[in-house]
Formats: sequence, C-alpha cells, structure tokens
Amino acid sequence: MAGGRSLSIPAVVWRRLAAGLVDALLLVPPTLLIIWLTGDKGSLTPVAALLVSLLDLVYRAGLESSRWRATLGKRWLGLAVGTLAGERLSVERAVVRTLPFWGGTLVAVLTPVLGTPLFSLIAWLVAPACLLWLPRTGWRQALHDQWAGARVAMAAAPPTPAESASEPPVAAP
Repeated sequence: MAGGRSLSIPAVVWRRLAAGLVDALLLVPPTLLIIWLTGDKGSLTPVAALLVSLLDLVYRAGLESSRWRATLGKRWLGLAVGTLAGERLSVERAVVRTLPFWGGTLVAVLTPVLGTPLFSLIAWLVAPACLLWLPRTGWRQALHDQWAGARVAMAAAPPTPAESASEPPVAAP
C-alpha cells in the first residue's frame, strides 16, 4: 500500500472513459473564460490556445502526481493513478502520461488559428488511439500509461479508524 491507497485492481474501462468525460466538462468553464479574456469578441487567439493547453497539462499532470493521485473525474469515480509498483507518480511521469491529451488539446484549439481541419482530425484521434491498447495488457494500460510506466486502478480507500481498531495490535519485538 502506497500513499494510503492500494492499487491492486485494474480500473474498469467505462470508469476511465467516464472520468475523462467529467474532466473534460470541468475544464469547459475555465477554457471559455480564457478564450473570452484573451480573444477578440470570443475568437480564439494563439495566446488563448497556449493558455488552454497549459491549463489542461497542469490540471492532469498536477493532480495525478499529487497525493490524490487522480484528476477530479478519476477521484469522483474511485480511480487512482500510480507507477507499476503502486507508488505515486512523479511530476515527470505524470507529464509524459498527459502528453497525448495535452498535444491533442493544443492542436484542437489551434485548428481555427491554423485554418485546416486536418489538425483537428489528428487531435481527436490521438487520445482515443492511445486507448486502443487497453485490452492488450493485463493491467488495461493505455499507450500513454505504458510510456509513463503508470497504471490506473480502482482506488482502495484507506482503512477507517473503526476498521483499524478492529485489527489486533502487533506485538513489539
């Protein structure tokens, strides 16, 4: 058990997808605010695109490398992210794990600026393509999980005080 949470049960795919949807919805209001504050009448500028991409990177990598070990969506759905050994991710590993999503976000928000729908198509295919690896591993690791040496698991809650009190005390040597 690392960081108060055991990571012994692989995450169910539908929970991972639902957590991603929750996270995407949570990022809509700050994204719209950034676009509104930096844009010209609500249009997207390169500065807004960069800020939105950085918001996505900091949100995902920051929370997944924190003691929570999960974004708000993952936490709400009872998931946690850790290393293959079950430890908390370093910031570096969390950034590597986030890169496909961050890159996809950057390209998606830059599409109106760049003026070609090809970039948008690529952006919307990057993250889902990483998920194609889920059924290929015993731990249901997506490609970005494998790159970072990470896994997503069902987060076991730490024992409550009542559960801890019911365990027999360990004798001192």
